[in-house]
This record gives sequence, structure tokens and C-alpha cells, in this order.
Amino acid sequence: PVTIGEGRKRWFELCGHLFECGILEPRYLQNVQICCEAWDRKVRAAEKIAVQGEYITLMTGAVIKHPALLVIKECDDRICRVNAEMGFTPSSSSSVHKTGPKKGGIAARGKTG
Repeated sequence: PVTIGEGRKRWFELCGHLFECGILEPRYLQNVQICCEAWDRKVRAAEKIAVQGEYITLMTGAVIKHPALLVIKECDDRICRVNAEMGFTPSSSSSVHKTGPKKGGIAARGKTG
């Protein structure tokens, strides 16, 4: 996906590895994309906080938590939900069974990395 920045590298690394292991199928790519986009959004929010601080002062003088902190929390929640759905957490991985590379996939074409 071209809509992700920092998450793009992780996207390709993760998908390549999971395809080779026979865990990831094309029908799951949207979930992986959602996870990577959330990661990218989280990185951008963290960069803003690093520059502006965790608290900001409004024009009224009130000091509030930086809105990007909520973005980070939402991204973390989304990543955790997708990871649990995909079996990428310790508790959910017990229901995932590795089947090996599928014929016609990356390994069948001789392109393993």
C-alpha cells in the first residue's frame, strides 16, 4: 500500500515471512494493511509529541494532554485487535496451525527472500 510510510517496510517484511511460513493468505492482507497503517499513524503522533510535549497550553491558558496521545492509544488498540484476530498474540496463537508454503506461492517460484 502506498498510503503507509514507516509501516511500509514492516509490511513487506512481515508479509514475506508469513507467506513463506504458510500462515498468511491473500484474504488476510487487508488486516495486515490496517495494522501497518495504524503503526504509521502511531509513529507520526509520537513524533509530534516528541517535538511539542505531552501537554499543550490552549489559548485560554488551560493545559491539556496532547491530542496525539489519544491517537497513539487508538492505534495501539487497533493493532492489538488485529493481532488477536490474526493469531499474533500468545493467547490467540494456540488456535493457529502452520501448514507450510502453499503451491504456487513465493516458495514455489524459488523466491524466498
